[in-house]
Amino acid sequence: PAQVSPGAAEYLGDAARDEKITMIDAMRRVLHQQLKADSRVTLLGQDIEDPKGDVFGVTKGLSTAFPGRVVNSPLSESTIIGSSIGRALAGGRPVGFIQFADFLPTGIGQLMSELGSMYWRTNGQFELPVILMITCGAYRAGLGPFHSQTLESTLAHIPGVDVMMPSSASDAAAMLNAAFASGRPTVFLYPKVCLNDRAPWKQTSPDVDKHITPVGTARSLHEGSDLTLVTWGSTVTLGMGVAEKLQTVGVGVDLIDLRCISPWDKATITASVKKTGKLLVVHEDNLTVGFGAEVVASVVEALGSGVIARRVTRADTWVPCNYTNQLEVLPSYRRTLTTACEMLGLNIAWPTHVHADDDASIQVIEAQGSSPADQEVMVSVWNVKVGDSVSTGQIIADMEADKATFEFGSPCDGVVAEILIEPDTKVPVGTPVIKIRTQTEEGQAKVVKRQTREDLGQPVITRFVERSGTSAMTAGVTSPSQKVRIYLSPIHIAEGRDRLTNSVLEQRFPAYTAEDIVKLSGIESRPILARNQTALSIGAEAARAALKAEGLTLDDLTGIVCHTTTPPLNTPSMACMILRELDPQAEHELMVYDVNAACSGWLYALDTAYHTILTQPHKAVLVVTTEALSRVVDPGD
Repeated sequence: PAQVSPGAAEYLGDAARDEKITMIDAMRRVLHQQLKADSRVTLLGQDIEDPKGDVFGVTKGLSTAFPGRVVNSPLSESTIIGSSIGRALAGGRPVGFIQFADFLPTGIGQLMSELGSMYWRTNGQFELPVILMITCGAYRAGLGPFHSQTLESTLAHIPGVDVMMPSSASDAAAMLNAAFASGRPTVFLYPKVCLNDRAPWKQTSPDVDKHITPVGTARSLHEGSDLTLVTWGSTVTLGMGVAEKLQTVGVGVDLIDLRCISPWDKATITASVKKTGKLLVVHEDNLTVGFGAEVVASVVEALGSGVIARRVTRADTWVPCNYTNQLEVLPSYRRTLTTACEMLGLNIAWPTHVHADDDASIQVIEAQGSSPADQEVMVSVWNVKVGDSVSTGQIIADMEADKATFEFGSPCDGVVAEILIEPDTKVPVGTPVIKIRTQTEEGQAKVVKRQTREDLGQPVITRFVERSGTSAMTAGVTSPSQKVRIYLSPIHIAEGRDRLTNSVLEQRFPAYTAEDIVKLSGIESRPILARNQTALSIGAEAARAALKAEGLTLDDLTGIVCHTTTPPLNTPSMACMILRELDPQAEHELMVYDVNAACSGWLYALDTAYHTILTQPHKAVLVVTTEALSRVVDPGD
């Protein structure tokens, strides 16, 4: 901060007082320095003049500091690119701003036919030192198919144009400085979710004039010898999370931020994959003809068929507006980590977490920004207090985000139950800020949750161990190639000892004979419970048979999970009663509980047992499903 020149605070804002700066501050500082150092530098784009200073505030203050050189353009990407080419031919150093990458195709003719080819087709007589700065990417609610593309693969296909995509403030400054220094046509893509990211590794020092990196060089963010993970842009954050998680189980990830898409650092990637033998490429663009395919193909061509390679990308579809749906089609932490574990021979389980509030009518409202680039918000003033009634759309707080102040409306009708943050406190977007008690006219709870970030969960990663014999199961080894064998025993069945025959049924249904019933149902007879049998007795009978067949006792069990919808009593649970049947003297304490979920409950019970064994592989779980169906036959069936 002491090195900031007089008057710099006017365009730097809070960054002038911060020890570290974000990507948006870094780019603004570089542009300011270039404008100040070179009178040929000009900026052209939609809404880049003050007071708006670009849709995300990248150029805020620059038109005031350099009047006439930071100019708003018509709403025409073709005009922005074409005018920038003309200025460059006349000796200028133009910077064109395209608001969103999605709008770039309307100017693609100038980019492909003029900007990329000019130096080649004039045999070097004309150079076009044009920089196109373009915001890109998704991972924010409401963006949808017209404000969330990245298009790096399309741009990398154009000869003669450098394509860059930073993920951090230091790279944004270094690469933008490199673009100015190179004098080459450059498309500079910057992900909107990275602009105000205050993660320590995403920020940088204010001396951006000292930041520069050679064009076409990748950056190593995490070192390891088990897996090479290559990514760029907004998905670098996912890669960092995956590398740190795998490190906790002794797996080393060579995490590489490609940074420059064209030209790209083949040598660094190939050297890493030669060491690890495994390549995972993660990017936000489409799967088909995405740039990840180029990376994989080049590495395999260089190293041969021994490389194990996978891609995690956006599906070949449009990006939806709903954030939860975006996580279904875009690379996510969950999908990236799961794919990495599959490549490494690791087992990963994602336990299901049920978030139960003491009062189900309470809706927790999370902080939201005023734009997709906002990372932090601050409540300037609360307009409500605990006990106040609020209605949908009512302004309950005045908030300040990274770029602007805005009014925060209630998303529901209800009564303020609790205010969770004090005024003048900065919190990340997605932080719970207020609780509102909601009710429908019938008095039932009405809770609507709008997802604003991915729930990272608590994945359980285990290494497989394989030994001779089905009973030797253990964990805690060091080689990912070894396995923990989790197996399902043969199913053991206990059924009713009586049988219901069609000859009995025809007495109830005089319109049908026994033969008619066989023709209609394909069933000649079926087992039914005897008078002294219940769902509990046959469940316990089957459990004893399973334990005997597997050579297990209750000492070998970690728990019993029972799926039933026809328990003889509501309490105690069926699982508790089966345990008492197996252990009349109550000498064993086990984890026991029921699953009541119709047909699918059997699958839930198996899933619960599976996740339990992941953490206790030397134990076993007894899963029982038991039903006592009605003895009355419905003629309508």
